[in-house]
Amino acid sequence: MKPAAPNVRDRPTAWRSSLIRCALLAGLLCGIPQGVAASSPTDFQHLLTTFAAFSDRSTGTSGNEQAAGFIKKMLEGMNIGAVESHAFAVPVIRRGSSTLEVLQRGERLTIYPLAGNAVTPQTVPPPGLTGPLVYVGDGELERLNGKLIEGAVLLMELHSGRNWLQAANLGASALIYVDRGDSSGMDFEEKFELSPIQFPRFWMPVTALREAFGEFEAATDGRVADAVRLHAEAVWENVVAENIYCIVPGRSSELRNELLMVEAFYDSTARVAGLAPGADEAVGTATLLQVARHLKENPPERTVMLVASSGHAQALAGLRELVWSFSA
Repeated sequence: MKPAAPNVRDRPTAWRSSLIRCALLAGLLCGIPQGVAASSPTDFQHLLTTFAAFSDRSTGTSGNEQAAGFIKKMLEGMNIGAVESHAFAVPVIRRGSSTLEVLQRGERLTIYPLAGNAVTPQTVPPPGLTGPLVYVGDGELERLNGKLIEGAVLLMELHSGRNWLQAANLGASALIYVDRGDSSGMDFEEKFELSPIQFPRFWMPVTALREAFGEFEAATDGRVADAVRLHAEAVWENVVAENIYCIVPGRSSELRNELLMVEAFYDSTARVAGLAPGADEAVGTATLLQVARHLKENPPERTVMLVASSGHAQALAGLRELVWSFSA
């Protein structure tokens, strides 16, 4: 049974809390008082570069742990209040090696699982899937016409919307998206599927495909290779992640018992396994650290709790765990 939350109206010593999410305040740098971050654009850019350099900050990865350590060190160095961490458990899809073997040449290519399903990991256990490799362009029906689809591994352009559904319905065994370097977040988001359909999908840069198969777009009937074998490892696994928070005490004797929580997530969304630098997603955390600098120079009237949470890509797991623990 959950402990009852404190009644802040009946207990004057309890904190009355509010929550601001830095991730929702993309314009915060222009809206906060002068001197917070506008005077240090180079610093802000450095923070974004630092977070992106961790390569993959998705929950449960070493990059995620490094990012947490960096945030904690930054906040401790400002000496504005107590800095603590809050650990929580959350299930994530842990991905191992994924390869495409060209059987005639004995050549193995690295492929990257796409985060395309909310339930079913994109796993292909031994002995793997075997079939021809067929290029189908953007996956429109006219591009599929006349090609061998059933039982094949398809190469489809990333700019193809949800045409993967047509390939799955026609019996393709798996699909590899071709990324030509001009993809956007929407190209990945529109391919995410909530239902537990088992249709393995992967990602490869066009440069790797060009090196392996040359002008694969010109292959007769789209048949890039007569026989390939596809193998992928992915399983659900419980991991321990952490939220980093810093409590900045209010200076007003009347208002210090009111708590303002300012939160930003530091984990990234792994749309492609192992490739989740999330530079755009780092804006919220970089803003949070700039706000901390501002509070160092301008102590707040109310108590402020700065929170860098993880697990946002797991339905805001970190924020939910922290708020529940705090209120309980």
